[in-house]
Formats: sequence, C-alpha cells, structure tokens
Amino acid sequence: MWPIIGIIFAASVIFSLQFPGLWKKQNKKEIACFIIALLTAVTMSIWEARGMNVPNPLDYVKAFYAWIFSWFDF
Repeated sequence: MWPIIGIIFAASVIFSLQFPGLWKKQNKKEIACFIIALLTAVTMSIWEARGMNVPNPLDYVKAFYAWIFSWFDF
C-alpha cells in the first residue's frame, strides 16, 4: 500500500511542477503526450509494486533482432 501511495505522490509532484508551464504555452499535443506518458509510467509502476509481471520492452527488441540476424547466420 505504501509504495503505491509513494508512486501517486511522486506523480502528483511531477504533474504539479510540469503542467503549469505546458498550460502556459497552450501546446495541446505536448500536454497530451505528457499526460499519456505520465499515466503509462504510473500504471506500470503500480503494477510492478503490486508484484504483477510487467513485460520488458527489451525482450521484444531482442526477439525482433534475433529474427533478423537469423537470416544472416550471425
């Protein structure tokens, strides 16, 4: 429970520090990207704190390049 509260607190601090500057610029695409990235990071962090199996993106990259390198017999 405490790690989840810490994650949400850290995300709210980051949001409160970054969002006013973005709002002042009125750049809607940048605001949307910031919110999506922050929500994704918070969600993945909460999953990890609860002990759920979070996939590692590097595994997908390795699988892709292993498939490519198999063509060239590396």
